[in-house]
Amino acid sequence: MSRIRTASVLLVLATSVALPATSARAAEPGPKCVGYDVLEISPGLSATESTTGTVNHVGPLGEETCYGGDPLGYKATGPIGIEHHITYSGTCANPVLNGYALHHIPTADGVKTIRNDFTAGLGTFEGRKFSGAYIVRDTTGDCTSAPLTRFRADYAGYFNDNTRD
Repeated sequence: MSRIRTASVLLVLATSVALPATSARAAEPGPKCVGYDVLEISPGLSATESTTGTVNHVGPLGEETCYGGDPLGYKATGPIGIEHHITYSGTCANPVLNGYALHHIPTADGVKTIRNDFTAGLGTFEGRKFSGAYIVRDTTGDCTSAPLTRFRADYAGYFNDNTRD
């Protein structure tokens, strides 16, 4: 057997062992994306006092850029607009977040909007269509000397289900 053929066979065997099997009906994986959004928290997230309230997008839409594919098959013609609408409970160290994000994808046929319902904790989120990790950059409040009431969330994620509804 030639060296190239041997290397190809070994690669195929290694890949078949390393990758999980997926059914024909499994969700199509999608692109990886990075983005940000500016959010306001009402009444404010504290380090010690547990609170319940809302976390909502403010100002111009956040932006998201995707790599390695088209979100739900839509070819983006520019940055994707993003906005979040969330309810929360807990403290800065242990937040429980439930909400949705609207991904506004500009296409040649107009803007297509995808809703992603998700749950999140400290630093990670899992959604019906999109999941990933985020960091908080304080803009108003710091969870120590004053409750956090406004921040920028920077995130990296992936479309774990890249099929259209």
